[in-house]
Amino acid sequence: MSHPDSSFPCRRHGQSLRLRLKPSESTVGYVDGAWWPRSRDLAAELPALVKVLAVRLGPVWRVVFAYTSWGDAPRRIQLDGHSVRLDGFRSQDENVISVVSMDRQRIHLLVIPPDADKAASHEAMMTAAGRAQQLLRTTRPASEPKPDADEQSAATCASCPHPWDSHDQIAVRYCTAKAVGGNSPGCVCTNKKTS
Repeated sequence: MSHPDSSFPCRRHGQSLRLRLKPSESTVGYVDGAWWPRSRDLAAELPALVKVLAVRLGPVWRVVFAYTSWGDAPRRIQLDGHSVRLDGFRSQDENVISVVSMDRQRIHLLVIPPDADKAASHEAMMTAAGRAQQLLRTTRPASEPKPDADEQSAATCASCPHPWDSHDQIAVRYCTAKAVGGNSPGCVCTNKKTS
């Protein structure tokens, strides 16, 4: 299950779960993968997702989501004999859902809108499940050789004009999620040096 291109046998209405995860040992980037639900009905979509994520996390006790991104959701649902708390917040990033285990491990997933284009959704899912280096923006044509370490450290991120190596851990997570989500309303970089 740790391979980002694995498919998941859990089904909802005879359809496979559309989920891509980074390898479990990966600590790079804001999101741990991407999920493409088939509707905005969180209570109907969660059972298959939680069942798969429980393999990595253990029992799930909480799901945090953007209140404005989903239809009415109950405060709790029963899954596999235990209660899962659903917490919707207006301040939560509308493109991210967080699944929390009983021992407080978390998986943050980029949420692809249910009605999104298939090709764009697939690309976003594969990018979210990849490594953060895929999100670097350079002006180098694809035909040129890859940059050496000094050139790589001077590359700017895909979400803001700052060098990637100047990002602290929070800025890396934020900029990665914004680049994958396709919107970049601002910057949280503490070091405002530009390349």
